[in-house]
Order: sequence, then structure tokens, then C-alpha cells
Amino acid sequence: MTVYQIFRSIWRNYPQHACTFSNCECGRGIRRGGELCATCLVEKLTKTGQVSELVAKNYINLICEIRAIERAVAAVVGEDVEL
Repeated sequence: MTVYQIFRSIWRNYPQHACTFSNCECGRGIRRGGELCATCLVEKLTKTGQVSELVAKNYINLICEIRAIERAVAAVVGEDVEL
């Protein structure tokens, strides 16, 4: 898995709208669409040697903030924001 693919998987685990999740095989988190959970994805990013654990966790936190902003904007304009 490339760093780009891992980033894509992380975004997929933080959708804009309600969706279904399942437990990750690791037992430490939930995942969406058969992907890995955020904990596993942070570990995978760290193992690439290109991203530190702190940067990987901050990346996930920023995605959560972006999703919150998108939901707030959608509420103001009265429509769904699609990616």
C-alpha cells in the first residue's frame, strides 16, 4: 500500500454522511467498506518511514475537523456537500 492509498483509506473512514461500519480485524477500531481502522492505518503510515506517528495522528484529527466544517457549511447553505 502506498502512502497515497493509505491517505485515501483514512479519508474513506471519515465519511461526510452516515454510513455503516464494521469492526476491524485488529479489534481496536471500526472501519468502513472493508478498509483498515484508523489505528491500523496510522501504524501502516508510520511503517512506511515517510510519516511519523504524530504526523499521522494529526492528519486524522485534521480530517475530522474538515468533515465538521463541511457539515457546518452544508447546514448553512441547506444542502448536502458531496465529495
